[in-house]
Amino acid sequence: MQIRSLQSHILALFLLLMVGVQVGGFALIKTAGMSAARETIGENLVAGTVVFDRLLEQNTQRLVQGVRLMSADYKFREVIARGDRNTVASVATIYGRRIDASLMMIVGLDERVLADTLGIATGKPFAFPDLMAKAKASQMASAMVLIRGHLYQLVVVPVLAPTPIGVVSILAPTPTAWVAIGFIVDDDLTQDLQRLTRLDVSFVSRHESDPWRLQASTLSAKDRAALLDNVAAERFTERDPDGNAQYSDEAVTRIVAFPARRGDRVVVVLQEPLASALEPFWRLQRRLAFISLAGVIVSILASVAIARRIARPVRKLASVARRIAAGDYSTTPPPSGVVEIGDLAAAFRTMQDGMASRESRISQLAYRDPLNQLPSWALY
Repeated sequence: MQIRSLQSHILALFLLLMVGVQVGGFALIKTAGMSAARETIGENLVAGTVVFDRLLEQNTQRLVQGVRLMSADYKFREVIARGDRNTVASVATIYGRRIDASLMMIVGLDERVLADTLGIATGKPFAFPDLMAKAKASQMASAMVLIRGHLYQLVVVPVLAPTPIGVVSILAPTPTAWVAIGFIVDDDLTQDLQRLTRLDVSFVSRHESDPWRLQASTLSAKDRAALLDNVAAERFTERDPDGNAQYSDEAVTRIVAFPARRGDRVVVVLQEPLASALEPFWRLQRRLAFISLAGVIVSILASVAIARRIARPVRKLASVARRIAAGDYSTTPPPSGVVEIGDLAAAFRTMQDGMASRESRISQLAYRDPLNQLPSWALY
């Protein structure tokens, strides 16, 4: 529908200007808010990653201390030193339950598994030779490993030869075996890490060409599915100067990779939603929306008043023009408080007076001779 009246044009112009300014304000707040939120959360994520690393290291040290205390038990050492497989398996089960371990392996000096609480590796070579080599070099090793598709935090420490009470050895203690304790990575661990880091924590793994698998997470079921899709599509590969992923408008993400066995990939995904940082800007937008609504109402009323003030004198001038066209010169154009409309009304009055004067002269010329002032019909 075409806008024909001057009043409609003025109203449309006011509304267009008001809506344009408000939309621009909304866009500016959203852009500035998103940029500020990303910058703030990005810095928090960098600091949170440092905290996460330290917490994981402290948790590893705690596990190592617990395993060392267990391996230092004289009876435990004695049973391991005897090497009876059935007894070793029974002891592994008992001591594993004591420390609430998800997995416990006793590995001989030949790096073959003597006992395994999961019953999957007994008599086989230890599946993580690199971890064993590290344990031999530093008397302790820890890593995130995949065992049958599940993620474990595995700790390896030596089981030293039993020393009789009262006997003091001047020689360095000799390992008689190695004990590997595994604690499954589950949602309880991620919840603990979230409480300390204030970040969403997700452990994701992949074995060779298998699909990515979410081992544990603090995310909801819907967000977990979205995270797996994003990881599978490698949407987090592009990173900003701080090392955070540039993808996603819902959260700032940081990927930390763990050393893993050849063919395996283990990563932790640290995230912080943008919603918390954007809440102040959303409150500002809501307030701006109320102000905008009030502004639109005021602008409608003001534009209607202004349009009427302009359009009404114009309509009256149009009525005067139609009367003049009909030969009525008695109507006077109304005055107006608008300078331009007043000038137009004065021009109408001048034109009206001029036209009335010319018609009077024409009538005189038509009916009276200008030379002798006699009626024209008297000459004939």
